[in-house]
Amino acid sequence: MTKLKTKIKRRLAQIKIPLIYWSILYAGLCIFCIFLYILMTLLDWWITGKGNEPELRAFITTLLSAGAVGGILGIGRMFVDKDKNGTPDVFEKDDGKPSLFNLKGGDKNDT
Repeated sequence: MTKLKTKIKRRLAQIKIPLIYWSILYAGLCIFCIFLYILMTLLDWWITGKGNEPELRAFITTLLSAGAVGGILGIGRMFVDKDKNGTPDVFEKDDGKPSLFNLKGGDKNDT
């Protein structure tokens, strides 16, 4: 298990793309999924000739739930990079080195 953990850390250290780009990719993927679901609902409405109101209500309820709002806020925190080093402040340790496994908040990481 320790070997696997070391191997994963070594592989992650080799990635040269800044984490802010991964954050943008993740946010774009989430937005794409939402638009895809809305498109599917509209096509279903167009094909059947009637809207699926219970499904649309469930979708809106899900988007406005506490988990979804927390997810949106979490994604928003990934765009904060006060020191402009390409690594979001959420993923940085106190010593300034990036870490994917240190997600706790603190004075430095607050938005």
